[in-house]
Amino acid sequence: MTEESNPQGGFSSIPAWWIFRLRGIEITDWDVGLDHPMFGDATLISFGALSRSILENEQIIERQGGSVESLRRNLGMWSRSHQSDFSAFIAVRRPTLIGPAGPIIHSNTPAGAQKERRFQEKAEQRASEIAAALGLVFMRDEDLVYTSCGLEKFVPDPPSHNDGIVDFETGLLSFSMGGSSYPYLHPGQTQTTREELLARIHESRFSDLCAIVFSPKKRLRKAPLRRYLVQAVERLARALFAVNTADRLLGAVTAIEILMATGATKFDTIQDRLLALLGNEVCRFLKADEVLKARHSYVHEGKRFKQELADHAVRLAAATLKYYVVVSARIEDKAPIAQYLDLRRQCERYLENDTGFLREHLEVLPFHPQPTITIG
Repeated sequence: MTEESNPQGGFSSIPAWWIFRLRGIEITDWDVGLDHPMFGDATLISFGALSRSILENEQIIERQGGSVESLRRNLGMWSRSHQSDFSAFIAVRRPTLIGPAGPIIHSNTPAGAQKERRFQEKAEQRASEIAAALGLVFMRDEDLVYTSCGLEKFVPDPPSHNDGIVDFETGLLSFSMGGSSYPYLHPGQTQTTREELLARIHESRFSDLCAIVFSPKKRLRKAPLRRYLVQAVERLARALFAVNTADRLLGAVTAIEILMATGATKFDTIQDRLLALLGNEVCRFLKADEVLKARHSYVHEGKRFKQELADHAVRLAAATLKYYVVVSARIEDKAPIAQYLDLRRQCERYLENDTGFLREHLEVLPFHPQPTITIG
């Protein structure tokens, strides 16, 4: 354990597990705790495994008054208060402030409160990006439109707090009571062990994207391109849980724009970059032109659009994310990727009208392979 002295109110900064509810996945490992996190600095854990770890920890029992039965009752109340809301937890290892009486979520000092908010925001961000990537992994294979997995914050009007903080070395334990029940767009719950879940992630069409999002390595986490990929993943995850078609379409197109736009990028440029990334066949199949026009007309002219275009927008954003990662394996920043896509599109225009010298030379350029309409 490491502690950082904090002169504000006598509190110290310690590493702890921030706990967040996750929908749609039931972790069946009741004997796997927080000792071997799946993602280095974060993991998924069942309520049973978390409860057992808490009840077996002498420091927590002592800090909570020394009564195992009282602690068991409190955990039971916590479980019942959230039973309709969660299937598992995401636990994220980040600092928190601690004092003689426990964690300080709302400090009496401005400096302490600001510091704790930063800790909470960092923990929430990590949980959010992991849950967003899992949401893509659990998109239904048959339509790539709905998912059953997501963080509480992705659904409408979520509570703006974490669900608990745990540290087994100091005996720190804090959890919130109460919760809200929101319907999934696609109800369903997957029962899985952590080992099975890791295998499913590895076999997913989004495995390369997940490897980038899940990695705790500082070098990768500070890479310029990762920030845009995570933002796009989170925006698409929110679109999957949107309750109306306008929010779904706008969210999905925003995810595309995060990757395709550089500065004040024109509508036609984004469309050209999508064509360069995915190819004409896939863009026609996913109605890319209609999706982008629907978004533009809705935002700037208030025009309604066909509801099916919202689903096409989600599929288009998912395909964009998948194949953008393919390109990012060769080019590691957003602006050069945009330049590469612009060059490819320009070459494709030349090829459309030439069968001689240009075709012979341009076709050997090392462009990435574009997908077919069976995206997978």
